[in-house]
Amino acid sequence: MSIDPAAVARIRAVVDGPRVAFHDSVNGATDIVPPPERGTWAYKLAAALADVTNALGTTKGGVTHAPLFEDAVELLAREFDGASWLVTGLLTRLGIATIGAEPKASKTWLGTEIAVAVATGTKVCGEFYAASGIVAYFYAEDLDKQVRNRIRALLAGADRKLAPGRLHVRPRGEFLDITRDADLAWIVASCRELGPIDLLVLDPLRDISSAAEDKSDEMSPVMRRLRLLAELLTCTVAIVHHMGKSGPDSSKRRPGQQLRGSGAIHGSTDSGIYLRDLKGNGSTQFINTLDSEVKGARSAGRLTLELNVEDDAQGEAVRATWRVSRESKKPKTAEQADDEAVLTFVRELANRGEYLTRTALREHEDKPAKVGVKRTTAALGRLIDTQRLIIDLDDGAVVRLGSAGSAVGDTTIRELKRDPRTGHLVAVDPPGSEGES
Repeated sequence: MSIDPAAVARIRAVVDGPRVAFHDSVNGATDIVPPPERGTWAYKLAAALADVTNALGTTKGGVTHAPLFEDAVELLAREFDGASWLVTGLLTRLGIATIGAEPKASKTWLGTEIAVAVATGTKVCGEFYAASGIVAYFYAEDLDKQVRNRIRALLAGADRKLAPGRLHVRPRGEFLDITRDADLAWIVASCRELGPIDLLVLDPLRDISSAAEDKSDEMSPVMRRLRLLAELLTCTVAIVHHMGKSGPDSSKRRPGQQLRGSGAIHGSTDSGIYLRDLKGNGSTQFINTLDSEVKGARSAGRLTLELNVEDDAQGEAVRATWRVSRESKKPKTAEQADDEAVLTFVRELANRGEYLTRTALREHEDKPAKVGVKRTTAALGRLIDTQRLIIDLDDGAVVRLGSAGSAVGDTTIRELKRDPRTGHLVAVDPPGSEGES
């Protein structure tokens, strides 16, 4: 796919005025090209290319830039929300996510699992809460039948239902090179055609870019273009990429540093999911060590991820199930297990924007079933005393994540004082914080 010169001229028409002169360098003719009609695909494609070229500074005639710097005092005075999770512990909203693994180690299975979980608002691998959203997935290697089989198996394995308009796919058959402005605009316009999306997956990186992976001066612009995609579409852009082959020095490097090619890939990654040490038969069973890295927030860390795929008589996947396990040096006490279960429950509610009182948490139908009301009450008390949770008296005494218990980094923690009625630490406004000029 390419954008012809007339389309480029129409972009200038959209930006500069109702009509624009265009010189055809092939035929040597000059023509007046009208802008495309609003609402048409040509208009959307032209507008996307205009956005791309303006942002990259490749628009002829130059680009007007705002000043680069701001006062650090003003920065310190700004209020920020905590990390906004698309998948708790694995993927933050916006920015670049990288799913890395050696060839045939189930990275496309995992990429598709994340896409299906977001599209259905269910947990990734049955473990990590995914915010419900719209997903677009570009499969550069998988044919339509293979894509169908993956999605079908993952839905069946977790008893999920996929509603229309939630997951949009492009199986193998189209070719992209995001080093070209026209192809980048093609992606932008195609995603905008779907409406606002939450996740775009490009699988794999090597097939959507002609840049040399091992050359930093070529890969840095590629990563900049991926970040531009996230900014223009206000979504998370996930790429699937290969890890380098394991060697004697692999254990000395962090998982993200084992990605194949330039360090610019790892350096530009906001959320990294890396699969290593593959065991199983590599066909119907995949057992990997999963390491996660997240900038500015606490990741899920290291765990063991097992995928089991069931085939039909024709050898096509019909059911896929995941199992997550973590090694623990010391077995958890019953109280620690209760605390972790309740904290995870509160964290998942916070990611949905739900903040409840202790009473509402104890009575919530989705509270940890094995903990029970009395143990939930005790766990809430311990979590509040250790500041993993706090009580916000300014907001109806709802329970919020405290600085010691938030993997998300909840809203700014106010001053903590002990409530003489309950003996628990609570969040209150510091003296003099109201009405100051």
